[in-house]
Amino acid sequence: MIIAGTIEFGLHGYAGAQTSAIAVRAGVSQPNVYANFASKRELFLACVGELPLVVKQLTPSEQLEEQHALLLFQAVAAVREPALSPELGELLHELRSNLGAARFSDALSGAAAILLR
Repeated sequence: MIIAGTIEFGLHGYAGAQTSAIAVRAGVSQPNVYANFASKRELFLACVGELPLVVKQLTPSEQLEEQHALLLFQAVAAVREPALSPELGELLHELRSNLGAARFSDALSGAAAILLR
């Protein structure tokens, strides 16, 4: 479900992603989503929470894969959402520190270009 959530949230953002679409992409029923995550918020934060692990596996010259860059972009867009703000802000701060300002900005720019296609 994390992979499916990463893709759906990356493409549609926190507000636009639907748990039903995540369930379909994951090949499970929608009740399975809620059996594993109490809410859409928890699933979104779990997906974004995987990004620091992804970043740690990158070599210094590697960029984030498309689905991860899109999720990062959508996380930045959602950071002012009151229900997400505290935890999401901390995760984004950690990601920016681990990636470095230039790679963080490059990932956001690349994701924006993908979404504008």
